[in-house]
Amino acid sequence: CDVDQTFIVILAGESMEQMQKFYCDNFNLEKASVMDSRIRAISRVFGKPENTKYKSAAIPIKDQSLIEIDELPEGSERRLGESGYLLPGISIVSFLYYQSETDNLDAYRCNLPNLKSKKCTVVHGQNQEIIELIHQ
Repeated sequence: CDVDQTFIVILAGESMEQMQKFYCDNFNLEKASVMDSRIRAISRVFGKPENTKYKSAAIPIKDQSLIEIDELPEGSERRLGESGYLLPGISIVSFLYYQSETDNLDAYRCNLPNLKSKKCTVVHGQNQEIIELIHQ
């Protein structure tokens, strides 16, 4: 199967401020404007009315796509999963990384046909997400 590019990857967590700070500080991205938005999937999961609004922001990624950040309502908890398995929802995402080459001992070579031999590293986000960086 061919590998496609994601247009928008969605991250949901407890604190809009903390999520934006993590991505902006670690990946040299610019903080995005926060707006109130209806997000039906969150409302459905938390048993809220469909027209409930949540804080949402979209951080642009150089030459790629967007990271949509949604703040979950008060009382939300960390996702539960089974040891050795990915968590439910979007758990892992790969981004091209233009900042620097890596000397990280944990780096490995990418096996995708169009990215053969590029170095990759993994970063763990504060909301249990796994971020694979493909160094350019």
